[in-house]
Amino acid sequence: QTIEDKGTAVMPRYSIKRVEKGGNFAVETLDFPKTTESFRAYHVDAICQDAKHVVCRVSDNPFNPDENANIPNVTYELPDGQEIQIGPQRFSIPELLFNPTLAKGFGEVGNDMLSSLPEAGNKGLPQLVTDCIEKCDVDARRELYNGIVLTGGTSLFTSLRERIEKEVTNMAP
Repeated sequence: QTIEDKGTAVMPRYSIKRVEKGGNFAVETLDFPKTTESFRAYHVDAICQDAKHVVCRVSDNPFNPDENANIPNVTYELPDGQEIQIGPQRFSIPELLFNPTLAKGFGEVGNDMLSSLPEAGNKGLPQLVTDCIEKCDVDARRELYNGIVLTGGTSLFTSLRERIEKEVTNMAP
């Protein structure tokens, strides 16, 4: 579920201006009539990516939403000053890397994601890493297991490296 799906309007940074009024800050909406919807969507996505990197973290063990329903919320401030509360979702979103079938719980967006995955789409990241290494020459596997590198924005999740290392170590022969 995205931030906007929950009823919170995300205002891109280019479309607002913070102004001081009587010692308090207020948000003034700016009009940019020649911007396209894709431009707006790009900037909203950048805000959501920032929220993902700041708030989300990988749990040490497989995340169970029922057991962790009482996780305290974390506050994230949007560019226009609105604050949103993010609870168990901060763990369930990264858990998709380990169990893609959890996407069913994210409504239409999750179902679309699952239907677009190839046949191996039900495998988590540690299983995919292990499968790739196991297809390589036996003599090179030890070096490959020792040389796993995480890159990209999602690799910024707190505790991702530790969890992948733990699960790949458990799966490795």
